[in-house]
Amino acid sequence: MSEGPLASFAFIKLNDQKSSRLLIVIHHLAVDITSWRILLEDFQALCERLASHGAVELPARTTSFARWSQQLSRFAQSEELSVEAEYWRDAVSHLTARLPLDFEGKNTESSSDVVLSSFSREETWSLLHDTPKAFRTLPSEVLLTALAQAFADWTNEKGLLVELEGHGRESISEALDLSRTVGWFTSLYPVRLDIAEAEDSVAALKLIKEQLRNVQRSGIGYGVLKYLTAESEIAKLLSAAQPAEVSFNYIGAQQTAVRDENGIRLAAERYGTVNGERGMRPYLLMVTAQITEEQLTVHWAYSKNVHRETTIRRLVESFEKAFRSLISHCQTAEANTPSDFPNANLSQLDLDEFIATIGAER
Repeated sequence: MSEGPLASFAFIKLNDQKSSRLLIVIHHLAVDITSWRILLEDFQALCERLASHGAVELPARTTSFARWSQQLSRFAQSEELSVEAEYWRDAVSHLTARLPLDFEGKNTESSSDVVLSSFSREETWSLLHDTPKAFRTLPSEVLLTALAQAFADWTNEKGLLVELEGHGRESISEALDLSRTVGWFTSLYPVRLDIAEAEDSVAALKLIKEQLRNVQRSGIGYGVLKYLTAESEIAKLLSAAQPAEVSFNYIGAQQTAVRDENGIRLAAERYGTVNGERGMRPYLLMVTAQITEEQLTVHWAYSKNVHRETTIRRLVESFEKAFRSLISHCQTAEANTPSDFPNANLSQLDLDEFIATIGAER
C-alpha cells in the first residue's frame, strides 16, 4: 500500500471478437461504493462522448479528500462534537456476552465462507414500501430488528453489540461538497440492539427503531472521537471498549451507474477474492444486505475455523423467520414511536395510550 499501485486496469479481448472486458481494480483505501458510482458514471460519459466524436469533458470537481480530512480534524476539536461524548461513552459501557463458538480456530480470511439468504420480489417490495407505510421505518431498521431476534434465538441473550457501516459523507461543514469526491469515507460505529423488553416482533421493532434513531449524526462522531481527539479521556475509553463481533451493512438498492448503451454494461462474471488470504477477519460474522434486480439478498460471511456451516444456516433461518414475521405484521399492525413525533415530547407509553384512544373514538 505504501509503494502502490493503488489502481490497476486490464483490457481483455475475448476469442469471439464480439465482446471484451475491462477489469478495474482499486485499493479500498482510495475508493468506496459511492466513489465507484462516480467513476463509472464518468467512464460511461467519456465513452459516449468519444463514440460521438464530441468534446471530452466532465462535471466540475467537488471538495478534495485532503480538504475534507482537514475539516474533519477541525470538527474533532469543535464544541458540537464534544456534546456527543456522553452518548458514545454510554453506548460502549454495556458489556455483551460473547458469541458461541464451534471451534477455537483462527479467524483468517482464507477460512472465510458465505451463506446466502434470498427473498422474493414481493417480500422485497413489502420491505421497501409496505413496512415504511405501516411502521414509519427505514429498511435497515426492519432488517436489524430481525437480526437482533435471530441472534437472541441463538445465544439466549436479548442484547447484541453490532458494528454498523455508514457512507461517512455526513455534513460536518457547509463548506464541503462531497457529491463527486472519490475516496474512502466509510464510517463504522457500534450500536447495542436491546430487545429485552419486547413481547413480540412489533414491540422489538419499536425498540430497535428508537435505539437506532438515537445515534448521533449517523455515527460519524464515534470514529472522530476515537481516532482524532489525541489522548483525550473519551478516546481512551472508546479504544478500550469491548469490540463488536458482528458487523452489519445495508447497501440498499444497487442502481448500476453503467447503462446498457453502446454495448457497455457491467459484466456478470465473479471478480474473485478482494482480501489477502493471510489477513485476519475483523469480525466473526459480517452481514451485508443489498437489493439487486428488485430482490433482497443477505450475505452472511463467517470463518469455517470458528463456526460450522450448519450453525450459520440455523441463524439464517431464524433471521428469515423473524423478517417474514415483521413484513406480515405490517398488514395489520402499527409501530409508531416517539421519534415519529419529535415535537410532541411523548414517551412510548404516552404515545401508545394516545393512539389507542384515537382508535377507540373511531
